[in-house]
Amino acid sequence: MVTLAVSFKKSTSPMVTLLISHGAYRPHKNHVIHTGLGAADIGLVNGEISDIKKKQLISVLDSSMPAVNWHENIRMKQWSKLAINSVINPITAINGIKNGQVLADVHTEIIKHLCGEISQVAKQEGIDLSADSIATLVSNVAISTAQNYSSMCCDIMAKQPTEIDYINGYVVKCALKHNIDVPTNTSLLRQVKERVKH
Repeated sequence: MVTLAVSFKKSTSPMVTLLISHGAYRPHKNHVIHTGLGAADIGLVNGEISDIKKKQLISVLDSSMPAVNWHENIRMKQWSKLAINSVINPITAINGIKNGQVLADVHTEIIKHLCGEISQVAKQEGIDLSADSIATLVSNVAISTAQNYSSMCCDIMAKQPTEIDYINGYVVKCALKHNIDVPTNTSLLRQVKERVKH
């Protein structure tokens, strides 16, 4: 699963965020294989936008990367994607496994702890995302992308830098701000960073 966030901003314009989720595999530096059709999720981070502008924006984006979905609460979508990536990416990267393999019994406890920690942090950030709902999201994505390797796993295998600082690292950063202990996220952050060094 590849996730891309793009923000469009002018001095007094509203800020719009776009999240794109597609399956992709890069066997070589300049070669990307599209392995699964995803979606494009868009919404306002701040400001206001007219219905006409909203429809124009969706139309332009939908013509190049369907299907585009508008979300009135894009922050919930962002946190949902962050939660999924914070569970699947580091587990697959550390163990060198495909997405579907995170559902093996050996990973049940770590997933439970991750979901609990992420839920606590999300709540303090104003996002109502329960541990159970995160676990369900993770399970659904792991099943639907079972044969794919996560982008982080691919980066580790290619001995390239990962996005761990923007995934579990972001959870840890928010947790510190709210004085929440997130030992599982912190441990996975450290473990992925250690693998990049070698």
